[in-house]
This record gives sequence, structure tokens and C-alpha cells, in this order.
Amino acid sequence: MSSIDILRQIDYMGAFLSFGGITLLLVGLQAGGYQYPWKSGKVLGPLISGIVMILAFPIWEWKGKKSPMVPWAIFEGQSVVAISLVVVFIGGMNFYAVLGFIPVMLNSLYDTYPLQVGYRGIGYPLAIFVGACGVNALISYTKGHIRQMFVISAVIMTAFGGALAASTPFNLNFAVAMANLCSLGIGAVIVPALTVALYAFPDRYIGTTAALSLSSRFLGGSVGTAIYFNIFNTKILTKLPKYVATAVVRAGLPAANAMDFVGALLGPGGGAESAAAVPGASQQVLQAAALATRWAFADSLAYVWYTTIAFGVISIV
Repeated sequence: MSSIDILRQIDYMGAFLSFGGITLLLVGLQAGGYQYPWKSGKVLGPLISGIVMILAFPIWEWKGKKSPMVPWAIFEGQSVVAISLVVVFIGGMNFYAVLGFIPVMLNSLYDTYPLQVGYRGIGYPLAIFVGACGVNALISYTKGHIRQMFVISAVIMTAFGGALAASTPFNLNFAVAMANLCSLGIGAVIVPALTVALYAFPDRYIGTTAALSLSSRFLGGSVGTAIYFNIFNTKILTKLPKYVATAVVRAGLPAANAMDFVGALLGPGGGAESAAAVPGASQQVLQAAALATRWAFADSLAYVWYTTIAFGVISIV
């Protein structure tokens, strides 16, 4: 086959619909509610266009191309591959929630002494590794019970991920334990699901199926990251100044100076030293502001963990 023939067989329309649709969807998800109102044309335009292109992609792959980017034969005669891709997609969403927000939680809610931060961060990557390797190894010994094993793993991922919403500045051990257990469930879902998919498809499509499974995980991570960061940014921008202002007034700062204090602490180039220069900013006021900041992060992150429950339930079903 000549180079020209190879180029002619490339699924350009499929690539355009998939990559373009995903990109527009992510732009809309990232901008909505945070940069622009959800009803804004700058949000609805890319969001709706992305959804339409993504919906058009499987139709094109099914009917519009003789040599599609995603061969339909991968899914024919069984549902294992399709279900595995959905599970990998949702697992990818929660996987990137852990990667993106566990460090934020550990650094924002608790003491930031470097060694302590390092110790706290060792567990959850190892838990992902143990979950992935352990369940992959068990696949060979649990013939006929793979579905139950995946359900248990998805329940662990969902339950302990949601439990992270109960993290506060005063329960470090609880937060670390929940993060590790959630990560164990995530590892037990995202990699073994790929292994199961590789068992179920025609051998001639091994490369395509492996690439499709990895793409599903990264796509889930991209969509999840856009959703979670949008939720977190929207909440923290509202809660942080409100929590700090309320706390410092209760700690003795004159109410007339509260907004100046918040601006000095949280504004561009601000910090504790700038806030300390505000009249009435005693050591007690600064300590109250620091604790209020931690609570603002805890309550904002809780909405991220609540959202992971919804996606986790889908993977269980």
C-alpha cells in the first residue's frame, strides 16, 4: 500500500469531530459559572457545539467511513468493551480529582511543614498502584466473579471519595485515610477495566482498543478536571473572603477595616505581612484569618468530593 493510499484511509472527519468536540466541550465547561454566566453565549456556544460534534462522532464512525478511526467491530457481539470504556472514563474523572485536589487539601487545610506534606502525600499514589496491581492479578483467579470485583472496587472509590467531604482542618488522619482508601478503589478500577477490555475484542484490534481505553481515561480526566476546577474556583472565590471577613471581625478587628484586611491578605501581592499592617490586626486576628482560610478551602473542596459521588454511582451501575 502506497503512502497516498494510507493518507486516503485516515479518518480526517472522525478526528475533526472527536478532537474538536472534546476541545469545545472543555472550553465551555471551564468557562461556565467561573469566567462567564452559564447563560452567556461564550459558554453556550462552545458547549452546545462540542456536544453536537461528540454525538455526531459515533454516527460518522458507524455509517460514514469505510476505515473508521474506531472500528465498529470492536463493539459487535458483546458489551464488555463499551462498559469497560465507560468505567475507565469515570475512573479517570475520579483519578484526576485525586491527583488535582488531594494535594490542594493536604497543603491548604493542614500544616505546611515540607516533610509532613511529603509524608501525607506518599500514601495515595501507592494505594493507586496497589489497587491496580492487586485487582489485575486477581482477575486470573476470580473467573466468573470479575463483575462483583469491579462493583466492590467502584463502591470503595465512590464511598471513600465522597467521605473526603467530611475533611476539616482538625481531622488530618481521617482525611489521609479516606484519600488512601479512595485511591485504592480508583487503582482497582481504571487499570483492570482496561485489561478486561483487551480480553474481549478481536485480536486484530488490540492496538486500537488499548489506545481507545487510554484515551477514555485521559478524556475522563480532562472532563473531570474542567468540571471539578470550575466547581472549586466558583466556591472558593465566594467563600474565602466571606469566611475571612467574618472571622476577623469576631476576633476583634473593627468591622470598618474588614474589607481592607481581606484585600491586604488575599489581594494581588498581599499576604500576612500586608494584612498585619491594617489597623486593629492583632496576632489573634491573624490567627483567626488563617483558620478561616482553611475552613473556606475545606468547605469549597467538599463540593468537589460530592460531585465525585454522582459519577462514581454511574460506574457502579
